[in-house]
Amino acid sequence: MLLIYGACNCNSRAAQHLYGERHPGRNLPNPRTFVVVDRRMRETGSLEARRPDAGRQRTVRTPMFEEAILEEVENKNNPSVSSRHVAHRAC
Repeated sequence: MLLIYGACNCNSRAAQHLYGERHPGRNLPNPRTFVVVDRRMRETGSLEARRPDAGRQRTVRTPMFEEAILEEVENKNNPSVSSRHVAHRAC
């Protein structure tokens, strides 16, 4: 990402366009993302976020976890029970 931003002479819109061309299957980053990543690298020398625990907490999808969720949904015998809702409560 930083290499693309540099190749575009720090033009974030051009970097977004070039990123989209080079990585067509990926989500397109916001132009502001290029600026933020560049500034973080210049200020800290690292690309790591300042708060590593920030953002949405991720769950580990294991076969055992998935089975437990599906089993709970099946045991409810209620068509309005959402597997997402059950999984969210289980986390």
